[in-house]
Parts: sequence; C-alpha cells; structure tokens
Amino acid sequence: MNWNGVGGLRRLNGLGRRGEERGADGCVRRLVDHLVATAVPDHNRRAEVATEVLRLRGRSNRHQTSISAAAWTGSLARVSYRELAPPPELAHLVLCLWERTGTGEETLVLPDGCVDVVVRDAVAHVAGPDTRPDPVTIAAGAAVTGIRFRPGVGAAVLGVAADQLRDARTPLDALWGAAAAEEVGARGATHAAGLAAALERRLRAAAPDPRVLAAVRRLARAPGSALPDVAEVVGLGERQLRRRFTEAVGYGPKTFARVARFRRALALLRAGAAPAAAAYDAGYADQAHLTRELSALGGRTPAALRNAPADAPRPTR
Repeated sequence: MNWNGVGGLRRLNGLGRRGEERGADGCVRRLVDHLVATAVPDHNRRAEVATEVLRLRGRSNRHQTSISAAAWTGSLARVSYRELAPPPELAHLVLCLWERTGTGEETLVLPDGCVDVVVRDAVAHVAGPDTRPDPVTIAAGAAVTGIRFRPGVGAAVLGVAADQLRDARTPLDALWGAAAAEEVGARGATHAAGLAAALERRLRAAAPDPRVLAAVRRLARAPGSALPDVAEVVGLGERQLRRRFTEAVGYGPKTFARVARFRRALALLRAGAAPAAAAYDAGYADQAHLTRELSALGGRTPAALRNAPADAPRPTR
C-alpha cells in the first residue's frame, strides 16, 4: 500500500462513514498525520495542516464525496501559520515568535495564559491573556507577526500589570508612546525576527518575578496542585502569591490552572485521544467535566475544537 501522495489520499477517502462507525477515528488521524508529515517539511505547520485536512474530510463525508487531489493541495497551501524558536538568549522569556498570512477565514483564538505583541499592517498591539475564545479574521494575503511571552513575563517587558490587559487588544502606543510603538510596528511588519530585534533591549532589561515564574511552572505541569502547596514551594503566603501572580500573569493561579488543563486536554484530543481518555489524562473529574470546560473556554464542543483548524496567535481585529 502506498501511503504517500495519491495512494494515501485514496486510502483516506476509503475510510468513510462505515469505518468511522466502527471506531476508525484513530486510524484516520494517524493516516492524516502521516500524509501531512510527508507533504509538509516544516514540522511547526503540520498540526494545523492536519486539522484542516480533517475539517475538509468531514465536509466531504457529509456530502458523500471524496477529497480531491486539488483540494488536498489547496488545504496545504491555505494553512500559513508557523512558529519560530526565539533567540537562545531570550528563550527563558519568549515562548515563540510567529508569522501568519491571512486566508480570509475566521479562526478561533483560544486562551493560553500568554501575552503577545502583535504587528498587523505595521501597527503594533498587545494581545492580553484571554479567559474566553476570540474569533478573528485576517484578510487573505495580509501578513501578521507576533512574539509570545512566557506566562508571567509580559508585564515585566511591557511595564504594565497583565491583569490590566486581560481579554483586551491594546495599541502599543497607549503603553509606550507613539515613537516607540511606530518603531516596533515598522521593524515587525514583515518578519517576526524584526519584531524580536525591536523588543530585544526591553526584553534584556525585564526582570519578571522569579517566584511567580516558579508557580507558573508548577501549575502548568500539575494544574491540580493546591494553592497552599504552591505558595509553600515558592516561599510566599497565599494572599501574596495570588496578588503577585495576578499582576504578572493576568489572572489568578486558579484561572491559570484551569487554562493549563484546558490546553492539555485540547492537545490530547488533537493528537487523537478519545474524550474520556483526554479527560482522565488532563485531570478532569470525568468526560462531562471536560465537555463543560472546553465549551466554556473554547466556545465549541470537544469534537468541534478537535477538528477545527488549530487556533491562531492573537492577531488584532
């Protein structure tokens, strides 16, 4: 069996409704991942391409058709988001750089506990930490670049408490003035590397709270950790930790843990895990708990979130 190119596409089309009713979803996902891996050299784009192909396949099944070779090629071309590693000397502060070319279609941006600086049309904005889904649309062909700070870092770089930016898209000139914001917008207009270079001086001068960062790492690794235990580990009282955490991250430890659990469950679902297994592995009480939380934070059912194109970084409207 040829699992690449047209042969692989025929195999995928052959796994139709009857196969899905027999529980072949995992096989479908593995085949899609294999097809994408052979077609997309940039591993940072593969997850999003795979979810786009699954969306296309779901639509073709509803209409009793197959995915054509042209549609397959188009799905590869339409997905144009990529993440880039930050400079090594900034990796402790920056989670990633990213670039995206718009497709004209709506993308659902989901909470992740991070603050981004985003440049669109040479104008820089700050995307604050989200507590709810945010649907955005980028015009076809429009370029957007961004830099994503690690949770707890953005406030130290930007010079403003992160809870003041929560669920908001704030023009950078409102924080730094017109001249500084214009420089960032101009240098980051086409490439994320230019954006990182424009922010490098402020990044090097930033001094995020090390105890908050330790608490972030603990909760990201174990979202079910009790606050008194986290406070004791980082050497702060509960009230003091809650205050410093909220200022640095944008919301309190409990909300951050909720977002971390949500992201873990979403990653498991998109990797092919069954909802019940994802609920258990992510630390939810049961599958119903997972469904409620994904609907609240993601705005859609687990099945819809699993098969939707991977959520974008936070471009401004």
